[in-house]
Amino acid sequence: MTIDYSRIINAQTDGYDIQAYQQIKAEKGFVKKQFPFKKMAGMYVHTWKSTEEMGAPFNDNDIQLRRVEQEAERAVPVIWNTIKSLVDVYMPIHLDTDGNEYSCQHASREYPNSWIVMAPLCDDPVITVRNMYHEMIHWKFTALGFGKGVSPEVFDMLHTTDEFVLNPVSELHHSIVNSYPDTAQPSVGGKPTGRPISASLHALGSFLGEAEVAMKFVQYNPQKYYSWLGYAKKWGDRLDESLEAIMMGTKTTAKGAQLLLGLYRWTKDYQEEYNDTLKTLSKLM
Repeated sequence: MTIDYSRIINAQTDGYDIQAYQQIKAEKGFVKKQFPFKKMAGMYVHTWKSTEEMGAPFNDNDIQLRRVEQEAERAVPVIWNTIKSLVDVYMPIHLDTDGNEYSCQHASREYPNSWIVMAPLCDDPVITVRNMYHEMIHWKFTALGFGKGVSPEVFDMLHTTDEFVLNPVSELHHSIVNSYPDTAQPSVGGKPTGRPISASLHALGSFLGEAEVAMKFVQYNPQKYYSWLGYAKKWGDRLDESLEAIMMGTKTTAKGAQLLLGLYRWTKDYQEEYNDTLKTLSKLM
């Protein structure tokens, strides 16, 4: 299978990204295993970590799991199909006492080369689906070599791969997260800063994905999920600046150019759909 890298980061209506990553996963040694754990939409629901290791208690609330499954199937069917087709294990956790969200990729010796995502499970399915999609997009970049990988010993998304981009890791670029004072992370000292191009690409894709999920839930049920329109706008307002910086600053190979073309098209599609959604809702509500 010759891969069109412009069609693999965001979820595709024809499932093209699923086919491509199933091939990539197989080439990297992934073998699907069966475990005696509960499932949600085909994904195992399980953790290998203790509460102390996770930093947040495991949440296996069946009512909340079923609600996520039902609402996601209706609100974001294409995105949900990609998540349930590529994510192997979901590790649900509680929101912290202040309602702050935490999610991450995870690796387990018991399930090598699998895509495991840790994300909050609560009464609002938008939070769960947003964070699952965010982490799944990280896995998509990781599988292509953006970063040294995720294993029990290594967690790295900073180093680039010359198969797609040629920028050295020492070269810092605009980040949709860490270049803004209100979202600069503790890992960069909480102050606006640039990031290596690999991390910037990881961030752009994962937060564009989150914005898209929020918007589509609003479209599905405006009365119930209208508050998430502000979240879609928050990240959407940064897209022009962030995309332009990446397009101008990335030194690409032919594969990398394809990948950036896909991110460009996804961004423009999102912006057009968001503006149409806003115009429609202004007439209806």
